[in-house]
Amino acid sequence: MLEAWPELWWDPQGVRAARRRVQKPRHHEELWAWLFLRRFSIYVSMLLARSGWVLPNHVSIAAALVVVATALWAVWPAPPSFLGLALLYNLAYLLDCVDGELARLTGRISRGGLWLDNLIQTMLLSLPLAIGFKLLAPVAGRWLGAAVLLLAFNALAALWLTTGARLALGVDISDKSVPARKRRPVLDCAILCLASDHGMFMGLPVVAAVAGDHAAAATLAWFFWHAAAAAAKNLWRLLAVAAMLRSSGRQAGMGGGTSVG
Repeated sequence: MLEAWPELWWDPQGVRAARRRVQKPRHHEELWAWLFLRRFSIYVSMLLARSGWVLPNHVSIAAALVVVATALWAVWPAPPSFLGLALLYNLAYLLDCVDGELARLTGRISRGGLWLDNLIQTMLLSLPLAIGFKLLAPVAGRWLGAAVLLLAFNALAALWLTTGARLALGVDISDKSVPARKRRPVLDCAILCLASDHGMFMGLPVVAAVAGDHAAAATLAWFFWHAAAAAAKNLWRLLAVAAMLRSSGRQAGMGGGTSVG
């Protein structure tokens, strides 16, 4: 059975203890973060905690700036480097891991920090939209409108059904959609590569390099496979949110119907 926390074989005991204090166990963590980013983020977080002058909000702001830089590079008139975009995307995601770990290590958890974290998660959702518009720029035809609608649906639905539902309705379905909970490595890796934004970003440079002269068509096909998977995931999220709201409504109704004689 795989370990509960994302450890490295050379972790000293102090780092292992810190992981259990500030990181999520496997069944609550996103797969890419658990497999890779969290294994190294704890060292950055502990180093910043020891420095004493870097606050969690500083890291959050840096993550937001990296997201903005990634989006601007994605839509820049010159052809973007897919490898560069993948690296920037992972840097933003790494910083998003670090800010929460640093807040828990230093006890500097605040409402402002939580707001910034939600903002970064929202901004990260916009990056596939930016990539899509870049790849669609040279495409014309009757399917262009449908493609734009699909991208817009994915961005807005993901925003509302994650951050929006959590803030506006008090409904959090993040744990219900974490693929690492499946605990089957082959299935986990398939979902990561073929049905996640992380897989889309990491796969773009690989597909472009392998496809050679057909790189434009191959990267567009790779992107839209993930767009279709994201649409399916958003439909599932919609059903999950509706089910949780119905459940909470039934519980409220049952509670409101009782009385003490």
